[in-house]
Amino acid sequence: MLVEKVKQLSSKEEVWKYFTSYSFYEWLDFFKTLDETQKNKPELQNQLSEKNIAQFCYQYGLQKVYEDINYLTSKNFAKFSSWENKKFNINQNALEEYFVAKDETFIRDMFEINGRIQLATIGLKAELKELKYEKTKLNKNYCNFLKFLVQKEYELNLKFIKATYKIAKRKIEELKMLFTFNGDVYFSKTKDKNLVEFKQTKIQVASEIKKDLKQIDSKLPVRDKLAKQIEVYQKGKDFDYIFEWKEKCAQAKISYLDEVNKAKTKSDAQISKAQIHWDSIKNDKAKYFASSKTKANHLFEEYKSKLSSAVTASEIKDVKLQYHQDKKVIKHTNEYIKAKTDLKYQYYVRKMELKKIKTTYVSNLENINNSTPIETQKWKSWVAPVTSVIPGVGQLINHQFKKGLIMMLLIPIVLLFIMYGFGIGNIEGTGILGLIDFGASDPNGDGRFYLIEGIIAIILIAVSVIIMIGSVIDAKLVAKQQYIGARARNWSQTNEFLKSQGTPYLLSFPAIIGILFIVLVPIIATIIIAFTNYGKGNDPARPGQVIEWVGFDNFAAIFGGRYSSSFGYVMLWTVMWVMFASVGAIVAGTLAALMVNNDRLKGKGFFRLFLILPWAVPAFIMIMMFSLLLANESFNEFTQKFFGVRGWTNQQTQARVALIFIQTWLGQSYMFLLITGILQGVSKDIYDASSIDGASRFKQTVKLTLPIVFGQIAPLILGQFTFNFGNFGIISLYGANGTALGPDGLPYPGEPGITDILISFVYKLSTSQTAYTYGIAASFVIVSSFVVVSISAVGFKNMKAFKN
Repeated sequence: MLVEKVKQLSSKEEVWKYFTSYSFYEWLDFFKTLDETQKNKPELQNQLSEKNIAQFCYQYGLQKVYEDINYLTSKNFAKFSSWENKKFNINQNALEEYFVAKDETFIRDMFEINGRIQLATIGLKAELKELKYEKTKLNKNYCNFLKFLVQKEYELNLKFIKATYKIAKRKIEELKMLFTFNGDVYFSKTKDKNLVEFKQTKIQVASEIKKDLKQIDSKLPVRDKLAKQIEVYQKGKDFDYIFEWKEKCAQAKISYLDEVNKAKTKSDAQISKAQIHWDSIKNDKAKYFASSKTKANHLFEEYKSKLSSAVTASEIKDVKLQYHQDKKVIKHTNEYIKAKTDLKYQYYVRKMELKKIKTTYVSNLENINNSTPIETQKWKSWVAPVTSVIPGVGQLINHQFKKGLIMMLLIPIVLLFIMYGFGIGNIEGTGILGLIDFGASDPNGDGRFYLIEGIIAIILIAVSVIIMIGSVIDAKLVAKQQYIGARARNWSQTNEFLKSQGTPYLLSFPAIIGILFIVLVPIIATIIIAFTNYGKGNDPARPGQVIEWVGFDNFAAIFGGRYSSSFGYVMLWTVMWVMFASVGAIVAGTLAALMVNNDRLKGKGFFRLFLILPWAVPAFIMIMMFSLLLANESFNEFTQKFFGVRGWTNQQTQARVALIFIQTWLGQSYMFLLITGILQGVSKDIYDASSIDGASRFKQTVKLTLPIVFGQIAPLILGQFTFNFGNFGIISLYGANGTALGPDGLPYPGEPGITDILISFVYKLSTSQTAYTYGIAASFVIVSSFVVVSISAVGFKNMKAFKN
């Protein structure tokens, strides 16, 4: 298929007709070769461009796929599917026939819906990520078509997975299949049996087993007692897997006891031997130590002799090393110490051997638990989750007794949290109900207590609900597993899980509690206050004043109401401040780092010291110093004379420029240190290779250095923008904050200053003695937080540092 021949065609219909003379896959190869950026020569402007052809190819491909679903995918599930009004239709009859010839393992695999969906989703994400990297302006339509195929194939796969899951679920119930935790396939004991007769016999056998177990002599040795139990349990193996499980557990315990007795017999012999040897020499301690001392003295004399004859430093070192080694040999060959150490070692060996046997026994129990199925009644699959609203009850129903008892310890905590949440035990408030009117109905009440205790009530009730939901989910998952045959984890498995995967959560629990109260309380308080009229005239700290809900009135006042002009004025300067101050610090720090990193620069130590000063000296001192300098009359007269400007602390433009300069100077130190550290780790080989390719120093900086640096510090650069958005300190300390005037010559509502950014304006609104309004201030905080979080989220999402 020649591109030039297709270009000579005049319409989409002719192009499509031409495509039909080739197979779908030959056409797809042709589609891949198109270059959508290529333009026709001036004399061929009336011909189709490759971009036009690519668009026709995309439309043609969609039509072909909708005509034949086999063009969409070559995977197995395509033969059970067809299109119906551009929607997938699964042929249930063909799918049922497909299941007829399949074995139990296949049915089990089809039943694993969560794993199959997860696997399909992982495949989809991997293919979409690959297409994203391959997509360019040259192959935009081709990649869009491949993306369409991938997404539609995923949709069809999901539909197939869900359809096969339903059939597998029905087959499992029909065939009475059971799946162990290991995935082994078993069948219910009731399969192919008369249910009425089977249940009667089962009850009778269970009764006999219970009776026989009671008749076993409790005075028998443990091993003999277990052997008797195994004989009894064998009677019920044909009626319930519980008896088979108990038999295996008893056999495992017998093996464990045999191994313990064997290990103890062996270790007792070794310990007895070591003890006899120790007893025979322990009374001659002085004798053995005197002998060792004599040997040590003799060795010391030899050492002094050799040391005096040694000439070189190497010889002296070798003599000293040999002396210390020989001293250790004398110490360890002392028969008293050897005997004592050997006795301790034999006890240690015994302890480790028993521990190893115990670990093997626990592992065997876990294997038995994972490989033996369980049959449970259907009512447990819904009773356990429902009753587990009370933590631990559902776990007890699922026969997880230790876990259930531990979870039941949470019941008093949940009750206390709920009681406090509804006002019982409050200092003055009525829990979450106090947020209804903030204590307006209580003449002697303080609305602040109602507010704070209401917020604490929200958190405690939320924690209680989370505990109950966690209990319900746990009981539901276990009940669901048991219903299909998998036994619940025993306590050793749960304990091992907590030690491995649960440790991070247990260690971070104190921090989570701190976050709940230190972080969430102020955040929730801010959100609630933003919807109230809390402020002057409605301050519960003053007698007779109460807080009232006002809905979205505060936000309406910001966006189109009284404070809209103030918001616009402050927000515009905030954006300008963030952009110029952040970019200025980044650019200044980058240029400084590149300059100091240049090999031709002399006096690098001085420049490093000079550039690091703003970071070494406390920021508030630097800001106060600049404030005093720029407010000085002599300095203003100097700038007026040479630059024609003055008023660096009382004129809007000059004060803002001064603030940007100061923040640039303060912020560049951090960027300078950061980038300098990164530049030290950049290999010089890449610069040597680029020099061979003819790259100039400027191109090396632009094409190599800057991408490497900014690729690594991108999250920190975003942090610079976020920090400056809430940089209250510099605005407050600089002190150049005269009242801003609107176009009508009057102060803006709320009286923002000429250098106020959003956060400093919020502070002014909440601390004004004449017209403080916490509700409006909280609304401003929410708006500013929304802006910061949105920008940060978008930035982090698009950064390679976070994608990888």
